[in-house]
This record gives sequence, C-alpha cells and structure tokens, in this order.
Amino acid sequence: MSFSLDGIDYSFSSRLPKNAERSSQYILLRVLLGAADVGRGAVRFKQSMDLSVWPAIKQSSRGAGSVRAYLSANVGVSVDEFIKITTADNRRLFQEILAEFSNYFVATQRGAHATAFVYLYRTLERLSFSLPLLYFSTSSDFVGTFNDLKALFKEGGGGDLDLLRKFLLQGKLIDPLVLSMPRRMDFSPSPNGARFYAAVTSRFTGFTLADPTRLQVEVEYRRVLGLFVMIRNRFFHLRSGDGQKNISSRDLHDADEFFCIANEMFCNFLAVLTLSSTARKYRK
Repeated sequence: MSFSLDGIDYSFSSRLPKNAERSSQYILLRVLLGAADVGRGAVRFKQSMDLSVWPAIKQSSRGAGSVRAYLSANVGVSVDEFIKITTADNRRLFQEILAEFSNYFVATQRGAHATAFVYLYRTLERLSFSLPLLYFSTSSDFVGTFNDLKALFKEGGGGDLDLLRKFLLQGKLIDPLVLSMPRRMDFSPSPNGARFYAAVTSRFTGFTLADPTRLQVEVEYRRVLGLFVMIRNRFFHLRSGDGQKNISSRDLHDADEFFCIANEMFCNFLAVLTLSSTARKYRK
C-alpha cells in the first residue's frame, strides 16, 4: 500500500489499518521503526533500521508487526486505539516532525547529505521546546512537575536547546543507562577520514573515546546534543572575526561525505527522543 502526504510518498509492505494515513504519529512510528519506504518521484529510501534503540539495529520484524510490538511494550494500547487517539491530537506538530524526517531520508538517498543534516537540525529545533512540554503535560504529580520545571528554567537565558539539554540530563524521559551508552562514529572508510576526525576532535571535548589511529570517536547519548549543535554552528556559520574556530570547506574537502557519516548518529539520537516522547504522551 502507498499514499502521498506533503510531497512525500510512503510505501508499506501490507495494507494499513483503517484511518492510519490520517495519523501522523502512526506513520512516524512506521518510518522510524524501519517499516516503511520513503520517497519522492523516482527517489526511494528503504528505511529498514529500528531507530527506537540506541545504537540503532536492523529491524527484524515485519512492518505492521514491529509497530504492534512497540505499542504493546511501550504504550500499552492496540494499533487501532493508537490511531484513534492520535488522529486529531497535536496534528501540526507531528505532521511537521514527520515531514522533516522524511525529507532527511529523501535527501540521504539522493546523496545530498549536507542538506539532509539541515532537515535533522530543523527536527531538533522543532523538538527542543515542545518535547519537555509534552512530557510534563502528561505528569500526574503537580508538585514534582513544578519543581522539575523550576529547575529547568532557574538558570535562564540558555534558549530552547539549553532547555532540552537540561531536560535530558534530568533522566526523566530517557533511561539513565541509555544516556550513558556510547555510540561510535567511524571516519576510517573515507579517504578524507583524517580531516573529518581532526575537524570534530579539535572542536568538541565530550567524546568518551577518540582514537587517532583508527579515526574513530565515541560519544554518550547525553553528549550527542552538544556535538550536534557544535557541528551546526561551526560549519554553517563562517563569519570572520568572531573568534570561533569554524569548520571551513577546506577543512573537510567533501562536506557531503562528512555528513553521510555523521548523520546516522544524529538521526538515531532524534528518533529515540521522538519515539520516547510519543510513547510517554500516549501511554496508558
């Protein structure tokens, strides 16, 4: 079965449940759990990775089955019930998140990996303020929620990304064990690997491992946000005279090749955030 939404074509291995195409949350689950093909025109990206876990793994279940299993384990509702309760809830937010992820996969299939990174960063900015609010809106502990929010805002002045950083470090949404779990980024397959390795290790100090011989770095989930923002700021801002050590095109030689390697980690990071918050919001 297939259908189009907001300029993106979605294909599935079997017929969708009734009204599934009206629930952006359900389609988002299918895409991020590795149970959908995403495309535009002749471009098709087969998304077969289960991005709900860190690090991501190959999806081993059939399309519809993977969603049923995820909802049963993490939300406690059936597929039909999930579609019913999500069809008219926060439609614009989830439509936009679905569109950004989908455009990321299309750009990735085209080999436009720097462009794909932009879609990921747009997703991050969309989540940075709404995600903590979604979480706290579901809490039944008024005093606890008030104290948690007060802790987030008391430092002030950090903006929405700093709000998200502090929220993650509270360990309320993402399990602390996951927060401490590292994922590896390997630049060695690229002929420009040494350049890529130097570009990130000379500007980010939060790696748990940095191996100049193997051209590999490891970073815990809790620190991926900092790496994500650093790369965006240092590569997409190249203003002279501001005292920042920016990443120039000369530093990388091939920006698409660099982002091809980096984007997989950032997509996984965002997918875990998205799916965890979705599960929390609709959990029984």
